[in-house]
Amino acid sequence: ERTDEVYNNEIIKVFDDGLKELCEQEQITYVNVSAAVINDEGTLREELSWDGIHLGTEGLTRIVNYIMLATVEEQEN
Repeated sequence: ERTDEVYNNEIIKVFDDGLKELCEQEQITYVNVSAAVINDEGTLREELSWDGIHLGTEGLTRIVNYIMLATVEEQEN
């Protein structure tokens, strides 16, 4: 929901898309960790952040678990 000129969802998406493309070029596994903490509208779930920007313990735990699951699945393939 932040309307900052530098840090906003549109710019973050452009950055993420570029990072994903770079990972594909370099044959590096890309893990979209935002999927672990966003809501149906594609924004950070309120209950996972104490200020709407930074993740709290539950949000960070979700990301760590998501990374572990994604990398285990990648190793199995």
